[in-house]
Amino acid sequence: MATTLDFLAQCLDRRGWTYELDRAQNHIVTGVNAENVDRFIVLLQLSEAGEFLQFVAPQLVRVKDHVYKGVVFKPCSTLAIR
Repeated sequence: MATTLDFLAQCLDRRGWTYELDRAQNHIVTGVNAENVDRFIVLLQLSEAGEFLQFVAPQLVRVKDHVYKGVVFKPCSTLAIR
């Protein structure tokens, strides 16, 4: 089931999220605020005519010796395998 940037933008609008939509690159950049991060950036990237939606969180690679490192990376690796 394919999706579009417009549909993703509508979903974010309904939640009151702020984002930047880049049609040329076929992605949306958004983020969330957390207790220990000022802005946790999340990239929503569409490819294969909207059939493939990729979530990219570049700040996750900076997690080094944190008590929750395993909790963070296990779901990510599981999703990457699928």
